Amino acid sequence: MWLMLDTGFVSVVQHKDDPEVLLVRARAAGDIESIFGSDVTVAVEPGADYLYRAEIGRTRVAEVLLKKVLALDYTSHAKDVALQRSPANPLRREAYYETWQAMALMQPYAPYTTVPRTESSVLARAWRRHHPILDEEWFDEDYNEEAAAFQDFRLEDDGQGGVRTVT
Repeated sequence: MWLMLDTGFVSVVQHKDDPEVLLVRARAAGDIESIFGSDVTVAVEPGADYLYRAEIGRTRVAEVLLKKVLALDYTSHAKDVALQRSPANPLRREAYYETWQAMALMQPYAPYTTVPRTESSVLARAWRRHHPILDEEWFDEDYNEEAAAFQDFRLEDDGQGGVRTVT
């Protein structure tokens, strides 16, 4: 289970040897502690898929997540969490927004539009995410409409093989 919270990003899976324990994994230092408390023992495992790991009881994870759900007070994860509340890290903001974009491709309408997507527009977006050298003319109208509808927060090529947030 991936959890993208205002206090960090973690992956939670069942412990391979103990069904009462969950393995909580993070990519950024401090994310596990910011979500589950400073009393959690976090191991650092270079070479693992997630560098930071903690073994936490299933009940404690559930209790913490219940409190998070009951305290939820934002109306937009992308804008309120990714831009304003997440720990100050531009890579986190970009990762949250890129996840938003990737998942948005799964719905038949681009966010903020009433125009159904065409199969070619979805394939174009997916291709563009992995081949940024393509020029904008390659995309059809609903891609451009989607980009225009969300102008206050988007990513663009930084000219150095990465992306930058543009507001």
